[in-house]
Amino acid sequence: MLRIRVQAPGYERACAIDDAGGFECAGLDAGLYAVTVVDSPDPHRILCHGMLVDVSPKAASEEVVLVLGLETTVTVRVLSDPDLQPVQACSVVVESTRGPAVATGKTDGQGSCEFSVAAGSYRVYAPARDQGQSIEVSPRLINVKAPGPPVSVELLVPQRQAETDLVDIALVDLEGHPVPGFVTLEGAVADPNVEPADRFSFPEPTFQPPGGLLGSACDASGLLGRRFIWRKDAQNAEMTLILEPGTTIVGRAVGVDRKPVAGARVSLETLMLDNRWTGLPDPLIAATTDDDGYFQLQGVSVGPRVRAMAFLGTLSGRSVSFDLKAADVADAGEIVLAGSQPGSGIIRGRITDEQDSPVANRAIRVGMGRASQNLVTDADGYYTLTNMPTDRPITITVDVPTYGVWSRTTVADDYACDFQLVPQGWGALGQEAPPLFADTWFNHVPITLKEVRGRVVLLTFRDFRMDGDPGLATIRRLLADFGSKGLFAIAVYNHLSGGGGVAQDLVTAHITGVFEGAPIAGILDSDPALVADLMPPGRPPGVAAGATHWLYQVHERPASFLVDKKGIVRYLTPKENNLREWIVKLLEE
Repeated sequence: MLRIRVQAPGYERACAIDDAGGFECAGLDAGLYAVTVVDSPDPHRILCHGMLVDVSPKAASEEVVLVLGLETTVTVRVLSDPDLQPVQACSVVVESTRGPAVATGKTDGQGSCEFSVAAGSYRVYAPARDQGQSIEVSPRLINVKAPGPPVSVELLVPQRQAETDLVDIALVDLEGHPVPGFVTLEGAVADPNVEPADRFSFPEPTFQPPGGLLGSACDASGLLGRRFIWRKDAQNAEMTLILEPGTTIVGRAVGVDRKPVAGARVSLETLMLDNRWTGLPDPLIAATTDDDGYFQLQGVSVGPRVRAMAFLGTLSGRSVSFDLKAADVADAGEIVLAGSQPGSGIIRGRITDEQDSPVANRAIRVGMGRASQNLVTDADGYYTLTNMPTDRPITITVDVPTYGVWSRTTVADDYACDFQLVPQGWGALGQEAPPLFADTWFNHVPITLKEVRGRVVLLTFRDFRMDGDPGLATIRRLLADFGSKGLFAIAVYNHLSGGGGVAQDLVTAHITGVFEGAPIAGILDSDPALVADLMPPGRPPGVAAGATHWLYQVHERPASFLVDKKGIVRYLTPKENNLREWIVKLLEE
């Protein structure tokens, strides 16, 4: 079906074409608009180059004439650089140089994508993002004649690191047209300065709970959106999110006596893939009940099933669950707020590790360090907290060696507060190794990890008071066996507190002594007080570490990382376990 698309920054409208070939788009504000003809079910076609129309506030109307011509097939083949292998599922753009017309597609299993375009000049490229900015990879200029012979063009794109799995997300409207906007995903670091785009790629979050991770997307105007749940099921799989107008949710909070409850806070919970409910991460989706107990949640994006939750002091309650429809009003009905006496609340949950094994017999801390004899996980990782206050949020904290300190804030309403712990440094696995920030280098001139690409790097975080650690003997043997074969070792020492720097001869003597002269570079990590802007937000309280420790998420030493020849973190261990096997494997790659 052919339609007219009218676009401007933050504005897009599709207009029908009548039997006489005419169309009308009324109610436009003054400004510059792109007008093109599109084939709704086929984004691979360019029927005409379109034109830019300057709508004047003084003009009653603007007349636009778009001429459709014959089309010619353009085949785009994408190859990886430097091995020239076909690249599957790669986005391709064909863009007119004479007008605003654009066609998009993705390569098939042979790395090819076909377009059908009118005669004219076009730019062909693979879109990508670099440091939050949209870039064009391998742009080519082609001239197409119609009628004319088919045109073929090849694009060379840098080979994607196989070790880094990506979450690729495309944003489209109901007609299937790309829509610039924004995407957020739990566990994925978002660039606060990112520009609107119709495609996003995130490194796969390392924390992947069974129920998936909650995300949201919206267009640049914020009027269209969608909530979604991501759970890994295929490497580098792309999600296409259809953005639709938001929904309004209405309802009423009442007490057990059916009288209205004013001033209650209302938010939403989402049903995850493991049938657990989780709160929406967006604090803007919240409301307060009025004097009659009524509330409205506006601009809620369509997506997974939701339910409304209301609470006021010791009173809380939830609505029935329901699905959302675009541009609709959903009635959550009455939420009955039932109370309990302070100190009568219950919190229960389970603590597991990165392999879903129970974390057994570990002490649990509640609130500000207050402990109780029953706050210990059982053999299956379960715990139950009783006599908890119900009138305030409660922070549950567990501290596990080599995993660090983990916390969750919940309320004592007798529903699960589960933890899944992952080892320190887990977030660096599969990612490009973060840079090193050093106050001082010892036994080696200052270098960057990029300068030692082509070698396997053993990055080990140590303490000055670990002379008796048997792990040091392991590292000495590894350097003796593999130092001449491409293994490079760097020892990272945390900045010592107490004022004053560490004398170079003292550190050099320490490294020389504990490693018995082994060829290892040493660095003294940066002062935490001087590099706050380099560290990620949300630092756990009471932990002081330099920037390198924070970038690698190291809270407890020793900890050792292996970085492969391409600069990707491939392995980590707290006690030098399996380092030899991994070094042999990485040196052979």
